Amino acid sequence: MRIEDYLAKLDRRLAKEGRTGGARPETIAEVEELAWSFFNGGDAHTASLLWERDLEVRRTQLGPELPETLQLAGLLGEALRRAGELDRARAILAGTVEAMGRVFGADDYVTLANTNNYALVLDGLGDHEKARDLLRRILPPIRRLLGDEHPEVLSMSRNLTASLQALGDARGARPIYERMLAVQRRTLGDDHPDTLQTINDLGATVAMLGDPQRARELLQEAVDGRRATLGAGHPGTQSAMINLGRVLLDLGDRTRARRVLQEVFEQRTDTLGPDHDDTREALFALAPALPELAPGVFVLPAPGVEQPRLVPVKDEPGDEPPDERRERWWRRR
Repeated sequence: MRIEDYLAKLDRRLAKEGRTGGARPETIAEVEELAWSFFNGGDAHTASLLWERDLEVRRTQLGPELPETLQLAGLLGEALRRAGELDRARAILAGTVEAMGRVFGADDYVTLANTNNYALVLDGLGDHEKARDLLRRILPPIRRLLGDEHPEVLSMSRNLTASLQALGDARGARPIYERMLAVQRRTLGDDHPDTLQTINDLGATVAMLGDPQRARELLQEAVDGRRATLGAGHPGTQSAMINLGRVLLDLGDRTRARRVLQEVFEQRTDTLGPDHDDTREALFALAPALPELAPGVFVLPAPGVEQPRLVPVKDEPGDEPPDERRERWWRRR
């Protein structure tokens, strides 16, 4: 049966049961089991359609602030977030988190976990300041509750660094990355993907704060680790290589920077094509390491291309102050 047909049948069933004393327990159990099967299978949208009906029944028959009702509202908000319906997720989670604070307590695990989900929704909607404030508030109690090494604590810590980075607060993000990295090295090992992600992020953050020597050490470790575990052509390896190449340019090592960045550019050109956004990102990073024939005209060797080709490439928004932003050109030959 198609899900649309099932939902229509369910609505008629709920309406009929509602006229005769309320939805039956077996009906609610069926809806919950089906919703979880869709959610765990990656179909958050369909799960949300089922949980919406379940929540309406619970609010009507049991009350809006019964613990089970609030937990279901939290699940619905998370399903909406995963389905990309952020405005609806915010509408559900804002009131739910507030009510959970009254019913469970502000520092209860259920409240803290749903506050984290609410912060992710706000971040996705661009309200980074409110997301940051919520995540800052919940980190100390979740650490006390679960301990520094718990995966959820590390996940919430990373969420906070994302909000801080979105606000341009690299200085605030750095100690959080450092604390995460110490825990991950101890519990996961140096070559675990999560550890390598933090090494990469910390290296990029340190570079932004003006410490290129330390950034180079971290980013070289990230590149080496990802090459060994993910492969040279993996997007994660390429991302770390771009960060490393930029730091090498800051240190004046144009030869090595060019070698690192050109490898990424050629990989992406081969696999994604020359006009893909990721290929263009690699080109922007590579251009300062190339010979410059004239202002903004760079020579890029490309074996097998007989005739030079001029391609216009506009600067990425925000890369340079507006009064310095100009159109760049690069030459393949």
